[in-house]
Amino acid sequence: MHMLLQFYLAQADDSPFVSYPVALLMVTIFGAVIGSFLNVVIHRLPLDESIVFPNSRCPKCGAAIKAYDNIPIISYLVLGGRCRACQSPIPIRYPAVEAMTALLFALTFTLRSGLTIALPFDLIFVAAIIALIFIDAEHMILPNAITYPGIVFAFVARALIPNLDGTGTLAAGLLPGQPAWMLSLVGALVGALAGGGSLWLVGWLWERFRGVQAMGLGDVKMMLMVGAFLGWP
Repeated sequence: MHMLLQFYLAQADDSPFVSYPVALLMVTIFGAVIGSFLNVVIHRLPLDESIVFPNSRCPKCGAAIKAYDNIPIISYLVLGGRCRACQSPIPIRYPAVEAMTALLFALTFTLRSGLTIALPFDLIFVAAIIALIFIDAEHMILPNAITYPGIVFAFVARALIPNLDGTGTLAAGLLPGQPAWMLSLVGALVGALAGGGSLWLVGWLWERFRGVQAMGLGDVKMMLMVGAFLGWP
């Protein structure tokens, strides 16, 4: 408990703009809002529908969802988990995604980023992973519309924020005296190859020796994105 209190006080002293509890609350609420948007992505993207238009509607009756019925988590509880118009059950996935996103945003802020320039990049990465997990669970696909931009985003993030974790002591040893952004990109490349390449190799070996496809390339592309963003220590 004493160590936890020390950690809390240290975090509170790090932010020159707002107190740590206020910043944490803001990030958590923002996470719930983003989770609401991710529900739209999870539902519409596999159906090749726009994630912008039209406004949120009940998938059963098509009734437009009013703003006061679209408050993350709270509206689900107030409505008793049912559409106001047709009383159809609202899938538990909706509040689950909102709550998970809020929690993971809070944990990312607390345990990894803090109120730093790296925070937006970390939160975008977390949001992309959440969307991929739930789309894969419901539709057994990992859309290129997320993985391809995600790979590009990972490399751009590592170039712009070279002090992200996994900047690459290996790269520093192989390329002494090089700028931090270059070492970070090398670490991203090694991480991408380790993540996506190893998964591809396992799938290739499984298919070669068992004659059965072990996984799709969507998994490989997702791990390329993950490996590039996390880098190589």
